[in-house]
Amino acid sequence: MDSTEVISARSTHGRTPLDAYRATRMPYLVHGVLMIALGVAAVGLGAGIVSFLDEFRADALNSIFGDPGPVRHFVLFDLGTYALFAVILLTLAVTTTAQWATGRQLDFPVLGTIPVILVGVAIGVTISVPWMTPAAVVGRRVDTSFGSPDELWNGWDWAWYRFDLWGPIVAIALAVCALLVAAIVRMRRSRTRLALRHVLSHGAIVPGIVTAAPSFVRTHDLATSPTNTRMRGDLVARFTDPTGTVRHVAQVSAFHVGDVPVVGQPVAVLMDPQAPADTKRVWLAPTGARAERDFRAWRVDT
Repeated sequence: MDSTEVISARSTHGRTPLDAYRATRMPYLVHGVLMIALGVAAVGLGAGIVSFLDEFRADALNSIFGDPGPVRHFVLFDLGTYALFAVILLTLAVTTTAQWATGRQLDFPVLGTIPVILVGVAIGVTISVPWMTPAAVVGRRVDTSFGSPDELWNGWDWAWYRFDLWGPIVAIALAVCALLVAAIVRMRRSRTRLALRHVLSHGAIVPGIVTAAPSFVRTHDLATSPTNTRMRGDLVARFTDPTGTVRHVAQVSAFHVGDVPVVGQPVAVLMDPQAPADTKRVWLAPTGARAERDFRAWRVDT
């Protein structure tokens, strides 16, 4: 496996039944519908959060013996409770359908669950603050039952009073930050995948040998039970480029339990002959790899 024979990277790409199923786009359709449902449930969760916080806000703004008028937020609290369970279940479903669509864990076709949930929560918080319990008298707590002296609000009370302003701002800011982070991660991953496709079309696949492999402590159950769990570690391989130079490449990789390579195991190395020293344009995969999905299987940033 140390020979410098170059294998064309433009070999025929094999297809599996799972690839044929993904080609129907049905996993993407199911994933999209569930993602929309997750966003709707998150709106209800945001309303429930407002209802929960309104309990503390009402205690801060109004005397326990006062009469703030009708409390209007209990229906939102019930909605938020059901929405919380819906968000949990839909998050699991969306994560599963994303893996069906992309073939990788925690690899979402468009957005991950966290940005969608935070956007939904921000919407729910924004549209629910008008339902919060009003202050009986702005600036002080009034005892309408026993006639005790009024209590002036302190700074904390005024902060609660203006929750209708800063609450939605905080929720929207968190949602925007999540979207920005998701966009940055997706752009980086897209650039890496474009580079992979370019090297796969114009580069070469050469044989390599694993010189250092991640070692994981496995229990008996982890080693024998069927699971989709993937573990990360550094994989190092030695290969000879088309010019005869021996090189080493380290790649942060993820492996299914039981599929971790061992030292001395042969691997396929996809490289760019025009930039053999650029480790960012080198991919490791099991021997016999030819297709894009093969070289994406191990490397975590694709």
